[in-house]
Amino acid sequence: MPLPRNAIAFINEYGLDPGNRLIIYFAGHGHTELLPTGVRMGYIIPADTPAPDKDRKGFFSKALDMQMFESYAKRIQSKHALFVFDSWLTRASSLSTGCLNGFHLGF
Repeated sequence: MPLPRNAIAFINEYGLDPGNRLIIYFAGHGHTELLPTGVRMGYIIPADTPAPDKDRKGFFSKALDMQMFESYAKRIQSKHALFVFDSWLTRASSLSTGCLNGFHLGF
């Protein structure tokens, strides 16, 4: 599932101007899932996402994985961009960290 349309529209509208400074804020639930490859993946959970132990297909059709946020962050050409996730991802410190276009993006 792609990022919500309003988040994509925001990035497309304001993230392509190098003079802009962006803050993208999410408050809500998160979840970490152990994938079959042995990698832990963090997910942001929209309000209508079913619990993974109750409806796995429904969970994966609505949950937003952190690699998706990284992909959109790489598109941003603004001088500064800050992503704030006010959610708990179990074992979040084991998720990927990177440097994108001169700014630090940690998951």
